[in-house]
Amino acid sequence: MLKHVNLSKEIKKSAALVAAMTVALSFVVGSFAYVNAEEILEERAANEVESLLSDVSRDAISADDIIEPELVGDEYVASSDTVYAEVPLEAEDGLYLHDYDSDVRLSMSLPEEIEFESDGISTDDMVVYNEDDVAVAVDVLDGAIRQTYVIKDKDAPKEFTVDYEGTEGLAYLEFAKDDDGNTDGSVLLRDIGGNAISAVDIPWAKDADGNDVPTHYEIDGLKLTQVVEPNADAQYPIVADPLSITSYFYSSKWTSSGKTVALSLDPKPSVRVAGPAILFLPWGFMISNAIRKASWDSIQNTYKRHNNWSNPAGMKMQYECHLYFAFWKGGTYNLEPWRRNVNWGSMIWDHHCNPPR
Repeated sequence: MLKHVNLSKEIKKSAALVAAMTVALSFVVGSFAYVNAEEILEERAANEVESLLSDVSRDAISADDIIEPELVGDEYVASSDTVYAEVPLEAEDGLYLHDYDSDVRLSMSLPEEIEFESDGISTDDMVVYNEDDVAVAVDVLDGAIRQTYVIKDKDAPKEFTVDYEGTEGLAYLEFAKDDDGNTDGSVLLRDIGGNAISAVDIPWAKDADGNDVPTHYEIDGLKLTQVVEPNADAQYPIVADPLSITSYFYSSKWTSSGKTVALSLDPKPSVRVAGPAILFLPWGFMISNAIRKASWDSIQNTYKRHNNWSNPAGMKMQYECHLYFAFWKGGTYNLEPWRRNVNWGSMIWDHHCNPPR
């Protein structure tokens, strides 16, 4: 959630301070100092954007989950044992993520509506493209990449179109639906066989006072546009951060205890954030359709031919119960095919996601 902080005041204060530094330095050592002061201004502005965004947190994602970028030639590289990402110095070159866990190779542009004049500047955790009226920050997580839009004033762009063309195997985008055919705004990127390549979480936006700002996605071919619709009372800057997710679990394996077996799943932060997004269930609770469907499909496609795989309906219900109600817990989700199938009321209130035999 966006904590209450006077973001506009802080940005203006920082800009004024660095502008004063620029003037002072130019008097002392001439044009060389002016160039250096300009660099200081850009770096400080990027750090101010990062500081602003540190007040915007999906509860399950922390700074420790973000992979730090390093400048390598003409691009920033964020890499770990499970992911490799390229974030360009020049915005027109676009983003690339190779997720080793899922073998997804995701390509995406930065927003088409923005006329980027500044190169990306790396802060501790992200790469920031900072323009006069809008900023875009990119950070890479284990199994996800996130673009965050900072709309600085009422004249800034309010639409942000990302082109996924170039993503390996991508055939189409669609709004994710629940079992009754309802959509929640989240989006699936699918291959020709209908398999999910990536999930884009429910869109959201908040203003400087922490108030929700209406927003939604629009699909046009392989392009996804986030439309932000502030009313006259909205306080700037406004922040929105679409999250594209490519894998869902740090690990998954069958375990046994005595004569019983369980499928043990260790969710990544991108899965845990799905829980607190919007809470509605079959009779009042809902979760990100895209993350729920794509993560379950990854489980089923991996294990459906295993000898221990049985009672998929019951295991799916156990999984969704953990997803809805145990997102705030650490540790693993254990799905046990031998557990009895029950209704949702009994699953939640009587058995806390673990019904008996």
